[in-house]
Amino acid sequence: MSVDAYHYFGTDDLYLDYYAGFARPGAQVGIMVPGIAQEFPGELPEHLRPLWPSEFYSFHSPSWWRKHWRRSGRVEVLVADLIEDGWKDWLLWVGNEHEDGKALEVDRGRNLGFSRVVATTT
Repeated sequence: MSVDAYHYFGTDDLYLDYYAGFARPGAQVGIMVPGIAQEFPGELPEHLRPLWPSEFYSFHSPSWWRKHWRRSGRVEVLVADLIEDGWKDWLLWVGNEHEDGKALEVDRGRNLGFSRVVATTT
C-alpha cells in the first residue's frame, strides 16, 4: 500500500514488474496518489496553468494507471478510480496556503483529486 508517494517513482514502465517480483501471486497491492480526472489532451486547463508546479506532471488519471499497470502483465487491476470528493480531503491535509491547496481551491474538483488503484499480483 502506498499513499501519496507512488506517483514519484511508479510511473516508470519497469517499476511495477520489479515490485511484483517481491510479492506472492494473489497478493493485493494498492496506491492512493494525487491525480487528475482525465489526462489533458493538450494544454493544461487555463485556471490551473499559473498554479501547476513541475511535480504535478506526475499526476495521472485512474484510466492511465489502469493501462500502465496492465501493461506490466504482473497484476490484475480490480479498481482504478478517482475517490469521490478526494480533492476536499487533499485540501484538508495540505491547507489552502500550500501550493497544492491554492490549485485545489481554484479547481474545486473539476480536474484534481486522488487516484486509487487496487490490484492483485498474478
